[in-house]
Parts: sequence; structure tokens; C-alpha cells
Amino acid sequence: MWGTDHMDMAGAWTGSLPSVRQAGESWPSGAVAFLIMWLLMTAAMMAPSLLPRLWRYRQDLRASGTASAGRATAVAALGYFLVWTLVGVIAFAVGAVVSLGSHHAPAARAAPLAGGGVVLAAGLVQLTRWKRRRLACCRELHWRTATSARARSPLQVGIGLGVRCFLCCANLMAVLLVVGGMNLVAMVLTTLAANLERLAPRGGRLARAVGIVVTAIGLTMVGRSVEAGRTVLHAGPVEAAVKNFSRAAIRFPPPFRQSCAHNGRRAAMAKLVAIYKKPADVEAFERHYFGTHIPLAKKMPGCRKYEVSSGPMSTLAGPKDVFLIGTVYFDDLAAMQEAFASPEGRACAADRQLFAPDETGVQIFVSDTREV
Repeated sequence: MWGTDHMDMAGAWTGSLPSVRQAGESWPSGAVAFLIMWLLMTAAMMAPSLLPRLWRYRQDLRASGTASAGRATAVAALGYFLVWTLVGVIAFAVGAVVSLGSHHAPAARAAPLAGGGVVLAAGLVQLTRWKRRRLACCRELHWRTATSARARSPLQVGIGLGVRCFLCCANLMAVLLVVGGMNLVAMVLTTLAANLERLAPRGGRLARAVGIVVTAIGLTMVGRSVEAGRTVLHAGPVEAAVKNFSRAAIRFPPPFRQSCAHNGRRAAMAKLVAIYKKPADVEAFERHYFGTHIPLAKKMPGCRKYEVSSGPMSTLAGPKDVFLIGTVYFDDLAAMQEAFASPEGRACAADRQLFAPDETGVQIFVSDTREV
């Protein structure tokens, strides 16, 4: 249902969860932004099954002569979303751990296996008797939401409803988080599966079908991760990085595929400049950058020198959120292209993905230089 195209390393634990905090954003503000998006997503996904239950609850309260039935229903809805807020807090904490761990090569390379294991477990849970009991409980609750309503407070009713709802679809929500919580296609498919298995006349059969599909996807992900692990064990670190992260290599546009000449004078040198923003964990960044990344870069064929500019960075307009600038020199752009096409170059580009995976953490410029 979800499609394996979304199940690569970028999607498995490094898609939505690590984006819980943008570069330069504090953890508290990142948590607030994440929880707002999480609750909006949850409200949209759970509305088809939640709204009929709240409506029936309100009708039962009015039939029993309870005053302020509307207010009690609102309190029940608050209790429901309190449960999902707690789930969001846990999801944010997991995302923070994954985000910090992504700066370390072993943890980053274990991400596909971890994501595949979560999806596989979610699929197997979907096929269990426990899942069938949870679905049966949800269906009964759909028609008897306000049973003993007068014996419980509206907040208790809402919390109970939220807990039962979470237990019913927790495995599907886990798949959504692995695939990418902000992936629209994944959201739509998860919403359909979570609601139809509870509300459709033959929801049990649909749940089993979904479980088979999710289990197959999880097995595929785990199989690919195990195969990648064998590559790491039987190949050198450079070859393993090329195998696992070949898409990370820099692709130069056509104008860069030839050495350049300007006014009859050959370019004196070509350089790649990487400008890194301040990382969340400075110590981990520096340990990996100076201990792993620079030695990899210096192994590239044709690399003439590697310069690092660090310390307080400022411009005429004042300080900027720049932590470090790395500059790599080659004879010309053609030599640079050949270097990054080599196994050493692919390993270097792959390693950069581990500690600065996108433009929120690094900007890269390629140019040639000449005397004028």
C-alpha cells in the first residue's frame, strides 16, 4: 500500500522524524512546531471515525437530560487529543534521538534496518488476534460511545476513547512515521486503512490485507538492509559507502564536464566550497568532520589541498549562522568531476550525507579560479 520507493534511508527514520527541528531552531520551539503539525495531522486522519462518536456521545447526553451537553462533548474531545499529544511528545523524543544519532556513521547506517524492523513488526501486529480484539472494541465503541456516560466525567470518556483509538491504529501510525509523517500519499493511505478497518462492514478482512502488504514491505526493507550490511562486512569502508549511498555523489552539470579556459588562459585551479551551519551537537560534528570526513576527502585522486576556516564568522552585516567552511582544491573542474566519480569521491560525498544531509545544514559551491 505504501510503496517501497519511500522506504529507503531517507524515509526510514530520517525522513519526518529528524525534521523535528530545523537548522538554527531551538529544541523548545522545534517541539512546539512539531506538536502543532502532529495534532493537525492527527485531527485530519482521525476525524472520519472520531466525529460520529462525539456526535453520538452528545446525543446520549442530551437524551439523559445532562445539562451543557455541548460543553461536555468539547471536554471529551480535549481528552481525546490529550492522548495524541502525549503520543506526539514521544514521537518527537524519538525523532530527536534519531536526529542526534544521524551524525554518527554506525547509527545512520543502521537506520534502514531499524525502519524495516518497525514496518515488519507493524505488519505482523496487523495479523494478530490482539489487533482483531482492538478493532472489535473500536467498532463496539463506535455505536456505544456514551455507555455509562453519567458514571464517568467527559474528560475520562475522551481519554478512554483516545487510548482505545491509539491502541487500534498504533502500528499503522508507526509505519507512517517511518515512511514520512509529512508524506501526503502515505497520510492518505494510512487514513483510509485506519478508518476503513474500523468502519467498513468487512473491516477485518481489509485489516488482514493491509497486514499482508505491510509485512511484505517490511520484509523487503529488512532484506535490503541485511544485504547492505553484508556489503559493509565484506568490503572496505569506501566500497560499502558507495554501495549504500551512491545517490549522494555530486553530479556536475554539463558546463562543468570540461576544463575551462578564460581569455586564452587555462584555469589555475578549481575548488569546492562547503559552508556548514552551526550543528546541534558541535562536539559530535567536529569529531566526525576532522576524524572521518577530511581523511576521506584527502584520499580523492587529484585533491591538491584541503582548507578549513572556522571560529567566529561574521560579515559586514554582522554575525552569521556559519560554523565552518571547508574548501577542497583540484587542478580543474574536469579533475574535480573525475575525483567525485571515483570510489573515494563517492565515499566522501556519502559521508557528508551523514552529518549534513540537506541544504538546511550545508551549502556547496563549485567554481574555478584564475589569475586576473
